[in-house]
Amino acid sequence: KIDLKWTEASATLAAASATVQRLLPVGVQIRHEIAVDGWELFTHVQSLRSIFLNLASNARDAMQGRGIIHIEARPLAEKAIEIRVRDDGPGMPAAVEARAFDPFYTTKSEEMGTGLGLASVQGLVDQHEGSIRIESELGAGTTFVIRLPARVKPVRSGDSMAES
Repeated sequence: KIDLKWTEASATLAAASATVQRLLPVGVQIRHEIAVDGWELFTHVQSLRSIFLNLASNARDAMQGRGIIHIEARPLAEKAIEIRVRDDGPGMPAAVEARAFDPFYTTKSEEMGTGLGLASVQGLVDQHEGSIRIESELGAGTTFVIRLPARVKPVRSGDSMAES
């Protein structure tokens, strides 16, 4: 079981995105739109990085080392942040999408994949008490939609907002 803590959402997501960018080949770019200022995520920072790294690795492979990964984050209602990780690869056939989170399921050769990346992502998201789903269309890329518990950053006594 991972130890979840409240963290500042914008900084946490930006740091995870930056970690991923450093590990990707030059031909893969990350574009992000992180609109969660004033929010906190209930997360384990290293686990969140692992989620991003696994999704980016799959996107890199799907795009054959060239393309753009879009990372978007926005608050939903008052208790969650939705994170969308989208690639401009070929998309997944329905049969692949249906099994994507199955342990040891892979469309890659033995040298390229173990089939544990997306199973690991789902396990980590579950430990965050979140959810993950896939949106994919052949010829139009794949999006992983993650929802994680979040809250509006509480105003603490002594903060200028609390004193006004």
